[in-house]
Amino acid sequence: MNLEEAKHIYFLGIGGIGMSALARYFHARGVRISGYDRVKSALTENLEKQGMEIHYKDNPHKIPKDADLIIYTPAIPSDLGEWKAALSSGVLMYKRSQVLGEITKLERTIGVAGTHGKTTTSAILTHLMHYATGKVNGFVGGIMNNYKTNFIQSKDANYTVIEADEYDRSFLQLHPYAGIITSVDADHLDIYESEKGFIEGFESFAKLISGFLVIHNDAEEKLELKGTHYTYGLEEGADIMAVNIGQNQGVTSFDLDFKGTLHEGFKVTLPGRHNLENIVAALGVCVQLGLNIDLLRQGLQTFEGVYRRFEYKLKDDTIFIDDYAHHPNEISSLISAVKEAHPNKKITAVFQPHLYSRTRDYMKDFGKALSSCETVYLLPIYPARERPIPGVDSNKLAKEINADKVEVLTKKAVVKRIGDEKPELLVTIGAGDISKLVEPLKEELTR
Repeated sequence: MNLEEAKHIYFLGIGGIGMSALARYFHARGVRISGYDRVKSALTENLEKQGMEIHYKDNPHKIPKDADLIIYTPAIPSDLGEWKAALSSGVLMYKRSQVLGEITKLERTIGVAGTHGKTTTSAILTHLMHYATGKVNGFVGGIMNNYKTNFIQSKDANYTVIEADEYDRSFLQLHPYAGIITSVDADHLDIYESEKGFIEGFESFAKLISGFLVIHNDAEEKLELKGTHYTYGLEEGADIMAVNIGQNQGVTSFDLDFKGTLHEGFKVTLPGRHNLENIVAALGVCVQLGLNIDLLRQGLQTFEGVYRRFEYKLKDDTIFIDDYAHHPNEISSLISAVKEAHPNKKITAVFQPHLYSRTRDYMKDFGKALSSCETVYLLPIYPARERPIPGVDSNKLAKEINADKVEVLTKKAVVKRIGDEKPELLVTIGAGDISKLVEPLKEELTR
């Protein structure tokens, strides 16, 4: 199908972060957008305000007969009435990843992949390119604080930045000109079955890149690569490095070394070593594309971060940070960044494990990562698309955590506990619906 000819597109699961960005893309092109999601959220309400038609009750009769295309997310359950109706409707159906693949055939694309850091990196890259050129489209897996959206569009864009999701091998549908790989720590073993299968997935993604790849030093060591690629990192020996790194009152300053050419005078307020690495990757792509260095310096200083990525909710006497981390290595990077920013404060973490399979596969690693906090409160596992696995729960995870205090609590109980204890530094962690606790927790801490 020629996507440019579509006049009405229906989205099954329109409230997802990736699906909503696609909906915005087509809506901006004048396409009528309607769709279903099981939960009303701030994101779907924003889509409705833009003129998209959304309902929240499964109703097979809502599948529009005049739709040119139905786009669906793999998270849609097979027993959903609308899913069954869509299959028998005769309307053309594409997965979200297939549609992104079609878009990348039409537009010069930069795909940002990796187990960790791809959302922040794609947001930084989109922002820098937008600031320096004004001619970029960006599909990001999080809400960019600068723009209050997960998608920005330019009618005469030279490039399109797409967060390349490895789940369900979605990123293998893309046709990128350039790419970034931030990390290849094994995940989604329910899909890839083994670490070897996961690595092979990223090798296949790299082979799709027709121009050049920017890849983290550690990831490059694990992959067999043949195309043009540049390594990046903070360690000596990378092709693209941050050097002369300094810290002053929450501002990180550094120079960028790109294969021996030094670009001086970069500054950013985004905390953490992992975020500095993300910045180096994005800058590496921009420099290779020939963007103006002075504008990149200015643009980086204006970057305001991404929703739920090391996001400060309180920053006075009490510190409250909210983060999307849901893999052990992400949690380790997060806690390290918190300690670097607030070295003399004791950390209370509220963690909601995401997926039974991930909790099972990385039980000991989660325990080790969380053991660097003084107090850990665990919520029950957020199942997302999965059914419970016998013997896998937060109580079992709690036994792996070596902290001063570890306890499993309900959402209601954890809000009350935080209100009673008023910790000096609170971090909420997880990719599930823990985000719904942020405002209640903030209210308790400021009461």
